[in-house]
Amino acid sequence: MFKGRLREIAAALVTFCMTTSMFVGNTFAVSPSWFSDIDSSPAKEALTKAVDNGLLFGNNGKIRPDDPLLRAQMAAIINRAFGATEKTDISKFKDVPAKKWYVNDLEKAVKMGTFEGSGTNLAPEKTISRQDTFVVLARAFKLTITDLSSLDELADKEQISTYARSAIAALYSGGYIAAAKGKINPRADITRAEFATAMDKLVSVYIGEAGTYTTLAKGNVLINKADVVLKNVTVAGDLIIGEGVGKGDVTLDGARVLGRTIVRGGGDNSIHVINGASITGKVIIDNVNNQVRIVTGKGTTIQNIEAGSQVVLEGSFGEVSVVGNSNSVEVKGHVRTLTVESKAEVTLTSGTVGTVSVAADATDARVNVAGAEVTTLEVAAKADVQVTKGKVTKVEIEKTAANTT
Repeated sequence: MFKGRLREIAAALVTFCMTTSMFVGNTFAVSPSWFSDIDSSPAKEALTKAVDNGLLFGNNGKIRPDDPLLRAQMAAIINRAFGATEKTDISKFKDVPAKKWYVNDLEKAVKMGTFEGSGTNLAPEKTISRQDTFVVLARAFKLTITDLSSLDELADKEQISTYARSAIAALYSGGYIAAAKGKINPRADITRAEFATAMDKLVSVYIGEAGTYTTLAKGNVLINKADVVLKNVTVAGDLIIGEGVGKGDVTLDGARVLGRTIVRGGGDNSIHVINGASITGKVIIDNVNNQVRIVTGKGTTIQNIEAGSQVVLEGSFGEVSVVGNSNSVEVKGHVRTLTVESKAEVTLTSGTVGTVSVAADATDARVNVAGAEVTTLEVAAKADVQVTKGKVTKVEIEKTAANTT
């Protein structure tokens, strides 16, 4: 009787967490053993990990793996995974009642950029299709691709909406989603088990506590807390620095990242790559909340950076591309090649830059040489270029850069 009463209390607590969505991370330890329908599911391992990491909650002792996932529920799960806390105004969306449990999660999801809505609707209580799920996941994990040839393997590729093709191609070719009997079933509702399976493939390790980590399981790693040090360890996949890091620090101390590094969190004194740490893939900076600072130590160079949000680069870097309108990038170090691909503001405060190139699509970009030494400055679009301090050895202006100041 006592055990039964404990189960009733546990079920009530889990129901509360599910309906109010007040959970972030795994603050309250939910046990997979509480749910009687996990063991019988083909997705048992993925569901267990989702519960262990605080992503999925159940109701009345069941996780309901075959139930369709609602859009609001998915927003809440993504927020928990990345540790999102920042919110934005969503008053333009008319189908989000003010007192519903999911309002805070939708405010976070829209701020994070994972949910965009359609017109004035977010449709929080509607089920979400598989293809819309994959679009949200591609946004969250910055998975983009231009080669759509992998879709030719799918018998139902014609059913994939145009807006979802790149996302599905990226996830499918990356091995994060699989076809069943040659079909991806893009328009079917995604189930809770299917979503847990996709998340399990996208994230192998969740780091939700501050500290120094010297061993990691193989696969993609998601950090959603500040003050984490990866020391002399190999990330055998992508490293995602999530929103939960806030304005705090993450340090790669002699660590190796074999895949990409996605920077969605961090602040002015945040991402340190030191003591010979190496990143094989591209570093993608997409912090929608605040400016982030990337610092490399002596003898350490980050070879490839895509700066899609405000960033200060301090140290040694190879190729840097600046994307995203109204973006600002400051360089305090050494860069081999810096390409401005958007209407952005770039300030070269100190150090040396081999080549600064303002691409043809970067109309109205601003470049300020404010103390750095630049070997070659190439301008192929109408831009505002200032040399207030420092040195530029050679300037090349293309015909497409008419009216450049």
